Parts: sequence; C-alpha cells; structure tokens
Amino acid sequence: NPNLANTYSLRGTAYSRKDQQDRSRADHDRAIAIYSESIAKKPNDATAHLYSGFAYFRRGDYDRAITEYSEAIRLNPSAVDAFRSRCWTHAIVGRFTPALADCDEALRLRPAEARTLEGRGFTYLRMGDHDRAIADLDAALGKSPKRAGALFARGVARLRKGDQAGGDADIAAAAAIEAMVAERYAEYGVRP
Repeated sequence: NPNLANTYSLRGTAYSRKDQQDRSRADHDRAIAIYSESIAKKPNDATAHLYSGFAYFRRGDYDRAITEYSEAIRLNPSAVDAFRSRCWTHAIVGRFTPALADCDEALRLRPAEARTLEGRGFTYLRMGDHDRAIADLDAALGKSPKRAGALFARGVARLRKGDQAGGDADIAAAAAIEAMVAERYAEYGVRP
C-alpha cells in the first residue's frame, strides 16, 4: 500500500529530526520494503520507483534515491517529479551539472513551477552562484510566497553576498513558516 509506505517514510523523517535514529531507520526500511514489494509486482510502475526514491532520500541514501528516480524517468520520460527530485538529490551530493540539467528538464516539462525553481536556486546556492540562486528563489517565491525552503535558501544567499538585513529577514520568515527549516537545510549541507 503506497499510502502506508509514505506514512512510514514521513514518520521516519520525523523520528530523525527528533534524533531517534533507530526508529527513523526502522520506518524508512518498512517504507522501502513496501515499495520494493510493489515494484516486484509491477516493475514498470514509474510511480512506485519515484516513491521508493523519496523513501531512500528521506533515509539519506542519496545514491539509491537517484537510482530510483532515474528508473522512474526511464519508464516515464515526462516524470517532472522525478526530474525535480533527482535535481535536488544531485545538488545535495555535489553533482551540479546533472542537477542543473534535471531542473532545466523539469522546467521545460512544467514551466515556472515554484518547487523546481527552488531546486535550481538551491543548486546555484550550493555552487556558490548567489546571484542566480537569488534570481531563481525570487521567482519561486513569486509563485509561492510561503515556501520556507526558498526563503531560507535566499536568506543564506543574501548573507553570503553581504546583505545581512535581507538575509536575516528571510531566515526569520522561513523559521516562522517551518520551525525546523534550518535543520533540514543543514542536512543538505547549507547553513547560514
């Protein structure tokens, strides 16, 4: 049952943020087992591979997440969510060229989507290209102003460019929306 697997995966992430790693790993493993069973029954189900990728991502197994996203894309070359998710994951592990290619393809398939613009902005931030990061994050926030991650990432980019007031304001606004946003981004290798 994909809904049950997703519930385990989300709960595993919550346990991880509470520093209950044994419980976190157990829930992620349950989710992955459910997705693996689903994939065994229907190996050409792109959605099962996508959600399996989400579970591996939440467990912190980024290489396996990329493998699952890639399989979802192979099975469904217009899988925007898989391209966007693979973009994020490549950016986290420092593979910036494929990250940008994936975000660009997701934007080609679904232009100006806030989540993908945020992902590309995050990639530019990780690359140290703060002007491009801010431009994409501004565009994401123009579409969806309450995106805590985009606000946080833009705040970090602004701080790195020397805009203390703007950076602090963005980070505070992000924390007001999502209390754990700084911790989430720290897991991705981004700190103010």
